[in-house]
Amino acid sequence: MRVRNEVPPGTADNYQSLNTFVLGLILEAATKTPFHVYTSRKLWSKIGAMSDGFYYSGHKFTEPCAAGAFNATAEDYARVGWMMVATNCRRTHQRLGWSSFTIQVG
Repeated sequence: MRVRNEVPPGTADNYQSLNTFVLGLILEAATKTPFHVYTSRKLWSKIGAMSDGFYYSGHKFTEPCAAGAFNATAEDYARVGWMMVATNCRRTHQRLGWSSFTIQVG
């Protein structure tokens, strides 16, 4: 079976849950750590989250999955968004510091 790219690599985004799910499995195999533990240690604890986030699991899906069902407060989701903005600024050599990020509620 041969797979062709629809567009040149790096020119478009095309999110698919299956790709994220498989990436989570690869990450678990490579690190020998459950996905939710690894992301907590390497991501969540680094962004200054105010609350614990969690991956939903239930009777059909008993283990957390990288493809979705992540829950967090709006404030902490904003921190994730800020991290993405800051990362993009580093790529484009713009200046934007974590110290300029505050969230006011109410």
